[in-house]
Parts: sequence; structure tokens; C-alpha cells
Amino acid sequence: MKKIERILAVIVLLLENDVITTSELAERFDVSKRTVFRDIQTIENAGFPISSSYGRNGGISLIDSFKLRSLSLTEVEKKLILDSLAINEKIIGETLEPSVLKEKVRLLANAALEDQSLSLGSPTVHRPVIEHHIYAINKQIRKSLNEKLKAVITYIDGQGDQTTRTVHPHELGLFNGSWFLRAYCEKRQAFRFFKVTRIRSFVSTSENFNLRFDDKADLAPSKEFQIKLEFKRSMLGKLYDYYIEEELQIIEDKIHVHFSSSSIEETATYLLRFQGNVTILEPDELKQQYTRIIQKINNSLNDDI
Repeated sequence: MKKIERILAVIVLLLENDVITTSELAERFDVSKRTVFRDIQTIENAGFPISSSYGRNGGISLIDSFKLRSLSLTEVEKKLILDSLAINEKIIGETLEPSVLKEKVRLLANAALEDQSLSLGSPTVHRPVIEHHIYAINKQIRKSLNEKLKAVITYIDGQGDQTTRTVHPHELGLFNGSWFLRAYCEKRQAFRFFKVTRIRSFVSTSENFNLRFDDKADLAPSKEFQIKLEFKRSMLGKLYDYYIEEELQIIEDKIHVHFSSSSIEETATYLLRFQGNVTILEPDELKQQYTRIIQKINNSLNDDI
């Protein structure tokens, strides 16, 4: 057996056993104890934390915090990890740490696990070119998050105004198809949510910050609106793309849809996809917002004529 093969075999034994003696290793590989000690030194130099103990139950072992036993994960669990890492790459873009972890899991997994059975298309509501911008910004945000570094951002708010702010990134989240950064803003002296698509530049500084507690910060709005819509019976197939069975009620040749939404504005815009084949029954705020959008579209078209 070549030295490199023997060393790899020793590493596997250390992963699979709590403690193993040099005598056992010497006998197993038909080498001297001196050769075993040199192999252990080589393994330590490669970055594996080896622990030695003496006495009746003594021997050598890997430090528990380092161990990842191949027997501790079933083949299904390994497959779930690989699928999760693949989705992670699709959502946030490829980064070094998940890629390295994926290779480690593949080394523990059977060849059959190489085929990915779970896939994900676009994780957001944005076009691919916009998602590439999001990946680039998110990569910088994650660096600041991991290293707790302040960052200077250029941000365009909802009114189109541009500001430059120093922020302390605390959380990156995906909500309703859009990425948001929750960060403490030095300009406002409070936590704020920043939509990642509106962050035009993100530059990490060399200055660290301390994490702050903010029990009021939440990506999910607290208020929910009860929405009731009416469609023609022929729309049933398309409605299953957006609603669950419990939200649909078929009444003769009509379908009533009842669901909750946290945003009247977003719901009104989303209803445009039905191309006028929807009647808003409740609430009045949604009727008014939907009407305003239609009027704006009509006025814009008339101005172009």
C-alpha cells in the first residue's frame, strides 16, 4: 500500500472510531509504530486536529468538534444536504463556503447521489439580468454580515431620491419574491429595511460594529387585508396556479376566491395579470387602488396617441 493510500485509510479510521491505538494501526497496515507516528504527524500537518490519550483505554483520535462521521448521515440525509446546497446556490449565487461543503458531502456520498433531483428556476420576481445584480450585492452583504463590518451604501428610496448611508447589516431575507437587507442606519439612528434592487452600490468598510437587538424589526407586515374576488368558471385551471383549494368556492358558473394579503398595492398590481377577467368584491381599498392603476394606464396610452 502506498503512503498516501495508507494515510487516507488512517483518516477514515479516525473518523469512524472514537479512539484507535498505534498498535492497532501498525498491525492493520503491517508497518512499524514509528511509521504510524510519522503518518499521524503528516495528518496533523495537513490540518487534522489529533488528540492523544494514555492509559488502558488510551490511543489517538480526532477532536470531537472536528468530526463528521459518515455513519451519522444516511444516504437520504446526504442527498437532502446536496439538494439544499444546490438551491442555496440558485438563490444567493455561488459562494466558496457552500461549494466546499458540497464537495465534502459528495466525498461521503455514494456515486448515485451525484444526480440532483431537486431544481429551482428563478427564486425572485426579477429578470435574470436583475438577479445577477442582486447576486453581486448579496455577496458583499454576506461578507459584511459574517465579519460584522459597517458598510456604505448608495440607495434609491421609493420616491426616487438617492442617499448615501452608513449601515450595520444584521439580516438578509427573501420576502414576497424580493430581497431585503435589515440594517441599523446611522443616518436615521434606527433599523431600516433596504430593498436590494435599490442598493446601487455597497462597499464594506474596515470598521466593525456590535449587533443590536431590535424586537420591532420584521419583514412581514403585521396588518392583513381580507380579499374577495370573483372569476368566471372557465378560469378554474389558471386559478389553481395562484390559490389553494380552500380559497376557492365554485358557485354555478362563477368562482369566488377568498384569501388574505399584506399589501393592497401589490395585490392590485398582481391582479393585472388576469387581463380584466376579475371582479373585486372586497375590500373597497383594493377596488379603488385597482381603478387608479387602470386609469393611469389609460391616461398613459391616451397621451401617446
